[in-house]
Amino acid sequence: MKEIASQTEFEQWVNEIPKRLSLLQTIVPTEIDGALDFSLHSLNGLGSWIVYTYPDYEACRQTDHKDWTAVFGTYVGETFIKLLGGHWDINLRDDDLAYWRIPGIVGHQSPKGPYHVYPSTWITTAIFRQDEEFIRNVVEYWVTGLPIKKRISK
Repeated sequence: MKEIASQTEFEQWVNEIPKRLSLLQTIVPTEIDGALDFSLHSLNGLGSWIVYTYPDYEACRQTDHKDWTAVFGTYVGETFIKLLGGHWDINLRDDDLAYWRIPGIVGHQSPKGPYHVYPSTWITTAIFRQDEEFIRNVVEYWVTGLPIKKRISK
């Protein structure tokens, strides 16, 4: 994901949310696109497709795919906002924080508390772990407040 260095760049990033959501429809197969309704269930197919398509993070960093984590993270973030409220925000002041210059969501109504969340990091973690359920499980954790289900290795 491209680093955001200024408030102007962040505002542009926010204004381009509809563009990234439209791009998502051209990236994923029709059966996935047809299920993208901003529900928890929609994250199942998307998570499976992401993990299947990207066997490792380097595959996602290819020149023609390098900004796709922002596209996937935008959809997951917008799903989170539809389920729990909140809005996009960014920290451009404190470079000691791990999520400095990464868009996140604040002001949501999760039973887990008012913490900032960073959906693009959930995408990269799912790819690193090759865990197709990770994205949905994390969002479900924030929605329900219940512990994340552990995936059992086969």
